Amino acid sequence: MSTTLLARKIKEARLEANLSQIELSKALVVNEKSVSSYEAGRTKPNIETLNKIAKKTNKPLAYFTDDRNVEIDLDIKMNNIQAELEKIKEILKNRREK
Repeated sequence: MSTTLLARKIKEARLEANLSQIELSKALVVNEKSVSSYEAGRTKPNIETLNKIAKKTNKPLAYFTDDRNVEIDLDIKMNNIQAELEKIKEILKNRREK
């Protein structure tokens, strides 16, 4: 997706959600200039930030991308993280038992 189209979609989603740039920036834990920059197409948010924008504006992540596989990729990453956490929990449990 082009940066210009993404910028327009971010702004449209924010306005439809009745959010100011300040409100969205607080939800994203970025400064207001970053949101302005996303909406102007000067910078492109990373996938994690884009996912936060999607959640805050009640839009599916696919609304902002032309790649439908992004959501699947995030699910895979989340599952991998959860598996790693389970391994860490098991290691910590074994250490406590020693």
